[in-house]
Amino acid sequence: MNFFEWITDMFSIRMVRIFAWIVLFSVVAVPLVRRHSQYQGQALSEVEYTLHKPQDRNLNLVFYKRGCPYCQAAEKAVISEAKRNKNKTYFINLDKARGLAVSEQYHVHKAYTIIKIRGKKVTRYYTAKVVDSKIVANRAEISQAFK
Repeated sequence: MNFFEWITDMFSIRMVRIFAWIVLFSVVAVPLVRRHSQYQGQALSEVEYTLHKPQDRNLNLVFYKRGCPYCQAAEKAVISEAKRNKNKTYFINLDKARGLAVSEQYHVHKAYTIIKIRGKKVTRYYTAKVVDSKIVANRAEISQAFK
């Protein structure tokens, strides 16, 4: 084997390895990053909240952020409770400028927050917690937020 053949073989092996890593990354990592949030599919969002400035003083604001593990842990429980609740629920995306503006208005510092507004009373709830080093939905707080 001459030097040129050796270089060609090494280049081919390296290219196969690079291709394998690209395929592995696209199969494993990309779906984790692009996970679609069910929060985003809800009818009322930060856009409706900021455009219409609801006059109803009985509503819920669910704050979330894409990629937030606490938000993801509580997502199904929050959406389920919101659907059963008679009050309007707005889902506020903190990845958006309008969502950040709403969060500043209510002094929200954690993405996994529900603001419950009943008349003049405003109460804050956290939708997830850590139990035995695992993030889980805080079902008691979620239930209380939607009462």
